[in-house]
Amino acid sequence: MRPKALAFSVLTLILICLFPFSAFGQDSLNYFALKGGIYSPTGDLDDFNFDTAFNGEIAYGRYLNPNFALEIGAGYFKSDASMSGIDPIFGGSYTEEDEIKVIPIILSGKGIYPSGNFELYGEIGIGIYLADFEGVVTHTVLGTVRLDDDDTVFGVNLGVGVNYNITEKVFIGVEGKYVLTSDAEFQGAVLGIPFRVESDLNGFILTGNLGFRF
Repeated sequence: MRPKALAFSVLTLILICLFPFSAFGQDSLNYFALKGGIYSPTGDLDDFNFDTAFNGEIAYGRYLNPNFALEIGAGYFKSDASMSGIDPIFGGSYTEEDEIKVIPIILSGKGIYPSGNFELYGEIGIGIYLADFEGVVTHTVLGTVRLDDDDTVFGVNLGVGVNYNITEKVFIGVEGKYVLTSDAEFQGAVLGIPFRVESDLNGFILTGNLGFRF
């Protein structure tokens, strides 16, 4: 599916999510949450020695009933990698510094089990991931070679979490989820020869959350 079609599909689901639903007797149907934590790559990026790094998100959610909610989220995560070695093709040595930055836009459904002041939940989400890759290779023979390209891919995530209600309006929590995406493609050229880097964005995300119901 093309990036524009993915974006249209997600935005359509977002608009559906914003339509009014029955309150089922709840006083606060909406919530806003801030999430901060880590992103740890497990797929291709892990194979390329990318590190665990920062992840941050903001989310708006709406309860459709006490046991189910829809949540729209947007965030930012990044990861870095560095390597060095001997080039067997062109000769000489090199050092390479790579960075990937990703903005996810996600719609999730959450199954909720309230118990006293606690709220346990599992979630399934779909979204688009806007990825930007920057790589710099410093080579003793070729000089400095740069790659700067971006791509948009489709992904899903599975997660679990728990919230603790400090008051009826304020809660804190922890959340863990696993992200699976299609391969992002980044293209460039060395000495006029085109090349392409492909990588999924698979990985674990762990966050601490602060939320407000209204």
